[in-house]
Amino acid sequence: MSLEGFQDDIEGDSRPALGAWDIGADEYVPTWSRRLSVNPAAFADDKTPNCEIHVATSGSDVSGDGSKEGPYATIDNAAKFVVPGCALVVAPGVYPGGEYIANLAGTVNQPIWIRGSDPNNRPVIEGGGAGIHLTKIRYLVVENLEIRGSANNGINCDDGGDYANPATTQYVLSLIHISEPTRPY
Repeated sequence: MSLEGFQDDIEGDSRPALGAWDIGADEYVPTWSRRLSVNPAAFADDKTPNCEIHVATSGSDVSGDGSKEGPYATIDNAAKFVVPGCALVVAPGVYPGGEYIANLAGTVNQPIWIRGSDPNNRPVIEGGGAGIHLTKIRYLVVENLEIRGSANNGINCDDGGDYANPATTQYVLSLIHISEPTRPY
């Protein structure tokens, strides 16, 4: 027998939670899962960057200034110059994986974006242990990138060892394409 039309439980939680249905009026949803069910895109809705820092394969981390005419060569170097409300814009091309970005903090009113400049010709982050490793990050939107061939993680997002502080890393939204792994599991 199958029941239809019962997508939410008595408290308004979606069914099924965590992959399996509970029997009864209330779907069990652990506290940690409730934090994840908040609409993460809400902080970036209807917001646009007020500045851009550019990255291109033809750029330079030494002589570049982050402008469209003088882009940086790597995402992790360009991220050092990003401030709340700014977008790090990555031109099409293939970039080496292993990008490491720490302490990037937007705000609820001024998030930070890391995005490909052309959603139809996404830049590719290829290889590395992780394509991109984000640590101690807040209010960040990552979009229009393709990550492929990384050994362990496409994107690794963590708290940098500050596991006792739940606010260390929060509000990170990824809208990217992660290619199939190149090694069997």
